[in-house]
Amino acid sequence: MKYVAIEGGCYAGKTTTIEYLKNEGMAALPELRVSDGLPPGASLPSGLEGYKAKIDALIKAEEKRTERIDTLRSQADTLLADRGVLSATLVSQDVGMRLGIGDPNDRRWAFEYGTTQLNEARSAGRIVLPDAVLVMVLTNSDEFYRRAEERGPDEVPGYPWTQYEPNYLSAERSYVYAHTIWGNSAAKIEIQGDEQKQAVGAAAMRLVHSLSPVGEALVLPKEML
Repeated sequence: MKYVAIEGGCYAGKTTTIEYLKNEGMAALPELRVSDGLPPGASLPSGLEGYKAKIDALIKAEEKRTERIDTLRSQADTLLADRGVLSATLVSQDVGMRLGIGDPNDRRWAFEYGTTQLNEARSAGRIVLPDAVLVMVLTNSDEFYRRAEERGPDEVPGYPWTQYEPNYLSAERSYVYAHTIWGNSAAKIEIQGDEQKQAVGAAAMRLVHSLSPVGEALVLPKEML
């Protein structure tokens, strides 16, 4: 079974595309939510302790989601994840620091802690990391804010994810990190917002089928620190 994470910023069409792919015979794990054990962002401390608490909570929630994989293995040849724990830990730290959230001097610690925890959980068999990554990037800021207004404020956890720039940065970094940090094959779909859902879904299906596992390396390159 091929396990592919669908990544991207808010309003990029990840869930809509996953629903299309499910109708084409693929299975899917839903996005992690508070109901999976994620604490609301406002309940976490700030600074280093906040980063650590977020990473720990994400990995614990991913362990719970991983328990569903064995059940889904028999349902399809391809399993999708609506976001993966990899991007949730590493990309969110990077975006937050680039926007001035937290101390930039703590970047090395945040990355090393997140990577170490992911490796330990994977080695112990508590989580399963994806074989490949498909990143969806919404490149039109006007369309981003239109979709945000249409869906309402409850769809996004709050700043900085209510802004276009961190969402775009998050998506681009997901694509870069897929290669440089966790050694996956990766593909990217850039979306303006006026494409037909079926066309985007068909493109995603072709890319998912073309992605192949290339190992499980979690190497932390110095240029990322």
